Amino acid sequence: MKTFYIKIALVLCLGVFLSNCEDGKDGMDAEIAINGEDGIDGRDGINGTDGLGFNENLLQYGSITMNLEGTFPDGRILSNNEIFEYGFVSADLITVFEQVDIEEESSIYVATRFENAPNDRIGNSNIGFTLTANHSESAIPFEFSFYIDNYTIITEDLKYFLWSDIFESEDITALNITNYSFNDETNHLIFSYSFSIAPANNKTGNELTVSGEVDVLLRDLIETTNSN
Repeated sequence: MKTFYIKIALVLCLGVFLSNCEDGKDGMDAEIAINGEDGIDGRDGINGTDGLGFNENLLQYGSITMNLEGTFPDGRILSNNEIFEYGFVSADLITVFEQVDIEEESSIYVATRFENAPNDRIGNSNIGFTLTANHSESAIPFEFSFYIDNYTIITEDLKYFLWSDIFESEDITALNITNYSFNDETNHLIFSYSFSIAPANNKTGNELTVSGEVDVLLRDLIETTNSN
């Protein structure tokens, strides 16, 4: 019992002592830590490899550019430039869409180039031409035909015009072929072209001017000597 009273007395004394203590002074604020310096930039990563299925051979045979100036069927101004730089690699298509025929009186060149890699001709925009260079002084210097296949022009307000057209030599007016050259050792053909098409002879229904540059390497078929 005596021990119990002693414990009570100690608790009461401790309570009186704590109630009489003054609050301590606030400690000083800790100093704000200084930010460390930025680390050194890491090295550039290694360049990735070409995606599967891409064939660089498609780009090694030169390009055809096309500039279109005119008016769309709805009255909008048409001004469009495009480069077609992909060639065929399939032999059965090369023989149809790419030819060189050098004769005494004339030279005939045929070429087609695509806007994108021609994995399949269907659905891929392409343009092509047939150029006849006449060697006789009495003949007109050049005959020219041109075609546009499955080409889409998208306007700034998201309207689009799907274009396929064939311009035969008799449809073409104001034909101008300049800077013409052909190297028969490398089959390197270069020329600039421009011509006009009347409203009735093109899909816009308005006067159309087409121009561009041709810089292509033409592949020529080696004929077999027998049918085996």
